[in-house]
Amino acid sequence: MPQISALTLVDNSPFGPTTFTPAQASLDMAAWVNRDSGVPLGNPEVTLSIKRSPSSTGVFRVKAKISVPTLETVLGASGSGFQPAPTLAYTTVANMEFILPARGGTVERQRLRKLVASALADSHFIAAIDFLEGSY
Repeated sequence: MPQISALTLVDNSPFGPTTFTPAQASLDMAAWVNRDSGVPLGNPEVTLSIKRSPSSTGVFRVKAKISVPTLETVLGASGSGFQPAPTLAYTTVANMEFILPARGGTVERQRLRKLVASALADSHFIAAIDFLEGSY
């Protein structure tokens, strides 16, 4: 089991890859946060959890979540110099869940992970996620 450490993910930021620092860690859940915004309400977060099904099926559920909040754009202070507090406009979220039978092997789990990574780089997925366009 790897010890939690900083997580660096590549995105389209003009400043290069985004680094997330550890925020929480337990045996079944880890969380990272990027504090570059300076406003906690606007901090992107990543979580990763692993849970075994309570039934006798021997299924593990690995869940990952990436959330990127966007703050409202405020056009400056009022005439009296009052600067309103930052407010959340919306949050974009990716939820991923992997259902991994305990009977499955490392090769099957690696294949699934690689298929997901490849799918996210495919033009169909890019068009749907980036541009909200369906395939025809």
